[in-house]
Amino acid sequence: MSDHLNFEKSSKINADLILRYADTKNLSQITQIKLADLGIEVMESLELIPNVRSINLNHNKVVRIEGLNKLNDLRELSLNHNHIEEVYNSSFDQSKTLTTLSLAYNKIVKINGLQNLQRLQVLNLQGNCLTSLEFLSPLKELRSLNLDFNAITKIDTINYLSKV
Repeated sequence: MSDHLNFEKSSKINADLILRYADTKNLSQITQIKLADLGIEVMESLELIPNVRSINLNHNKVVRIEGLNKLNDLRELSLNHNHIEEVYNSSFDQSKTLTTLSLAYNKIVKINGLQNLQRLQVLNLQGNCLTSLEFLSPLKELRSLNLDFNAITKIDTINYLSKV
């Protein structure tokens, strides 16, 4: 029994799509999802796979991070090469187990709401449009940070990132 899902092109993740392509009727056994390069625009119905630990939504058309609130075991989230411009306060309300977040090559200009990511160790924001780093202050466990190819011109004291 495989714990990976691969989907055909669809603008959003929903229950019908998950059930149609799952090779198991027990969605609670799925721990990884790879939904790369499928044209997905909306993140929804992820609560149907409550034990997922790793989600790969690279190379899609996602514009907003959402639908993660009931994923209590989520550890890795990759949304590289999407259309995200802002990370909102509500994006990671319940994502207390997330250790790796990759949002490289989006169009992100503003980040809010990372204060709940107390276990975050790896953050990849390469290739965005960020100009400041205030959003990093709550990330005390951060060990790896990639900010290459952003619009950051000044780095003030970031001694709160003592593990990076």
